[in-house]
Amino acid sequence: MNTSPTVDLVTLIENDLGQGRKSGRSVLFHCPFPGHARGDKKPSLSVTMGSANLPPIWKCFSCGKQGVGHPGAAIRWLIEYHGLSYANALQHLMINTPVSTATMQSPPIQKPDQPPCETWQARALQLIERAESVLWSERGRDALAWLQARGLQDDTIRAARLGYIPQDFTDKPEAWGIPNDDPRPVHMFQGLLIPGLVASKVWYLKSRPDHRRGDMPKYICVRGSKAAALYGADYIAKDRPAVFCEGELDVLLLKQEIKDLASVMTLGSATNELNLASWGLYLLRPSCFILAYDIDNAGTIGRDKLAWLHDAQRLNIPALIEGDKDLTDFHKSGGNLYSLIENVIRPDAPIFVNWHADATPATFEINTGEILITESRLFICPINWRYAWIRCNPVVSRKRQEVTTMNKKLSINIDLIFLLETDLGNGMPGSRWYKFPCPFHADRFGKSEMTLIATNGDDERGPYWCCLTCKNRGSALTWAMKYRKLSYWKALEFLQIGRSPVIRPRNLHIQEPVI
Repeated sequence: MNTSPTVDLVTLIENDLGQGRKSGRSVLFHCPFPGHARGDKKPSLSVTMGSANLPPIWKCFSCGKQGVGHPGAAIRWLIEYHGLSYANALQHLMINTPVSTATMQSPPIQKPDQPPCETWQARALQLIERAESVLWSERGRDALAWLQARGLQDDTIRAARLGYIPQDFTDKPEAWGIPNDDPRPVHMFQGLLIPGLVASKVWYLKSRPDHRRGDMPKYICVRGSKAAALYGADYIAKDRPAVFCEGELDVLLLKQEIKDLASVMTLGSATNELNLASWGLYLLRPSCFILAYDIDNAGTIGRDKLAWLHDAQRLNIPALIEGDKDLTDFHKSGGNLYSLIENVIRPDAPIFVNWHADATPATFEINTGEILITESRLFICPINWRYAWIRCNPVVSRKRQEVTTMNKKLSINIDLIFLLETDLGNGMPGSRWYKFPCPFHADRFGKSEMTLIATNGDDERGPYWCCLTCKNRGSALTWAMKYRKLSYWKALEFLQIGRSPVIRPRNLHIQEPVI
């Protein structure tokens, strides 16, 4: 190929976007590509002509689009901005190609990303250690409470090395190895610190500022970060499903809840591009992929980018409460994440949701499903069946009777006391209830208290157990699932319960209950 014509990358882009702003060796422009939440109000598209040792490059540090090399950077710009084919881009740049191979040409091969330099890594590890200690101190109390309110457990927070920066500050660029060749001080924002640790390397540091000013994004990476790293790549298991989430906090919550059911990972943002040269080998391990991006425009775009992965399935997260849009919202609204992912892997598995008595569920659609309710738990069983569902409200006697009737169908001829004594040992008998030590919580001395009460029921009510402290409760079926960690169908098999009779319409549309 003859590449003799010299392409002035800056002039090429200035002809399309207008005059740029000089910043060191680079020229900055407002990025014209989609993927910016509120538009690219601050220039994030950097263009560098390169030198004898460095190739020309253009890159948007917000949406992640880039082009590298001569004439690769100019070709990639024409393809991305003007929508030209590769052959037409070569013709536009007056680069000659042999006729016999013109149809075989392809864009330049993607180069693998590298983690930041050793100086940056060392400084980042120091900041992570300091931020960790602050998070678990009095100054990080509010940030820790916010993480716990999202459903994250202390062990999960510690394992991810999340931290907190108590106030804004700047650091000398020399301490970070002068990232991006920018001599300005490196700025840190007060707020949560999320380290992007992959394979013992710090690929990026992401902060969630407490006080956002103007059009400041929700998450900001420290200068020099490689934000498009595959977070969670080193925990991808072979021949097991893998779930792509939109953000790191969703990954931590889902991994905590589903255990070893599937691997979980993220590119850090719906706008980040997957670099196959760096992470392609990791993606050969999973048996299939589940795309669990947020329910918004950015999530749809990010999910579509990964739709080419083998056996990829899009997960439409049910919006249980109006305004819910991601996995964390589903979990906080009472959804069971383990059952949600299990349902994608095995379509006959149910999805479990806990409704509060005073909750107002949003209207949402499911393609197929059976809905059964026992006590305050909703079972959505996608097996092309349907059962009219009701909100559990102890004040309404008619609805309570229907709930009790369904509970009896699922728990008939089950000796709940015998089941609990098999798992927990002999209980303490009372007038109506047996007392047991609750296995789901412990006191400050690490001992279980006799706060779990259970009964085999009577003609008015089926078998039932409840903890007076941690509020865990349910039937024999719920006990088998929660204590013995069985799936819904395994619990039915264990308790020798047959399926209850249901109605079979095909299309299921769940509306708000009328009580």
